[in-house]
Amino acid sequence: MLGILLSKDLRRAGRNPGPYLTMLALPLAITALIGLAFGPSSASGPPQIKMAFVDEDRGLLGKLLASAFAQGQLAEMIVLEPMDWESAQARINDNRYSAVLRVPAGFSDRFFDGAAAPPLEVVKNPAERYLPAIVEEIARVMTEALSAISRNFAGELREVRDMAQADRMPEPLTIAAFSQKIAARLQSAEPYLFPPLISYRETVRERESERAGVGNVFAFLLPAVSALFLLFIADTAGRDLFKESELKTLDRYRTLRYNLFPLIFGKTLFTAAIVLLAAAILFLGGGLAFGVSWRQPPASAILVTAYCFFSAGFVALLTALLGNERRAGAINGLAFMAIGFLGGSFIQADSLPAFVARNISPLTPNYWFIQAVNRVQFGVAGPAWTIVAAGLLASGLAAAAAATAIWHRRLAKGARP
Repeated sequence: MLGILLSKDLRRAGRNPGPYLTMLALPLAITALIGLAFGPSSASGPPQIKMAFVDEDRGLLGKLLASAFAQGQLAEMIVLEPMDWESAQARINDNRYSAVLRVPAGFSDRFFDGAAAPPLEVVKNPAERYLPAIVEEIARVMTEALSAISRNFAGELREVRDMAQADRMPEPLTIAAFSQKIAARLQSAEPYLFPPLISYRETVRERESERAGVGNVFAFLLPAVSALFLLFIADTAGRDLFKESELKTLDRYRTLRYNLFPLIFGKTLFTAAIVLLAAAILFLGGGLAFGVSWRQPPASAILVTAYCFFSAGFVALLTALLGNERRAGAINGLAFMAIGFLGGSFIQADSLPAFVARNISPLTPNYWFIQAVNRVQFGVAGPAWTIVAAGLLASGLAAAAAATAIWHRRLAKGARP
């Protein structure tokens, strides 16, 4: 009997799949939007900044500044194009460049003379916010470095300029004497420079999730968003008993059979079947679409199945307690949104106020499910996923039994859903 009723309900749902497809599209769309907006992309490199370089100095320092932007990480980040001042102004007004760096005339001469050099000028594109600020900070660091060199090596800088402007290579003895002078200056700073009091070391560590092929923000977002929308899908499927009453098929069934348990429990099984199908599409199809590699597929599948049965039973019990389609339509959605917010479907539960995160969030079913999936996927500490799966499954079956008993008592007294 249950098989016949379930087959009939599934065929009817297949003839009108629109509501279920809508509920399936929403979590995938939300996951994609949030993931693309906030998720890091392993393939993306540093931002490309288009910068105009105006060298009115035409001296040694202007050439050194231009070459500095063509070295190392700066070369990867900044696309430098030399041009005159008028062209640079026109380009930035047309929103084609993020910034202009202008080296004023006489900059090299005054710097090597030890005098106050005219300031470097950075013109930022007002239509952009972050990229021009990066150029400004780079120029600031270069200016402070040049200022420190000028203050400490003013005499040596003049010698460098004279050697650079000479018509022939300097004599070996001149180079040796200059090197000794620089070495003597550096010896006085040896306690601070060798080794430096402050050091910097860059270490790139591969995260465990990335080694496992699951370093993907969508692997975190998809279970959280799906946990909420599976409840909405269960609610859509759980309204089928109201349809039976509206189409008068419930009345015809009651004229043939007094025992309503197969019909009522069959509706819960129908809801579980729809939610299971939706979960398969969300987690398998969404995983393929977003490049998620599920780390332990059997454990994840058991958790998803248990949560689907819980969703079906929970919605059936909630609807049975309300007893009316209009009340269920008004209250169920609010209840699901509250559960989603408190349990971490919208934002991480840890980001909620401390009292809520410690005392309320752990009481919500989607919190159990999300945390268990994260433990399987990312190795987060917490109760074993088997305990969570068993708890969800047992709670769902108990809720389904209670809903069946409530509906059977009401219908036996002649009430209509």
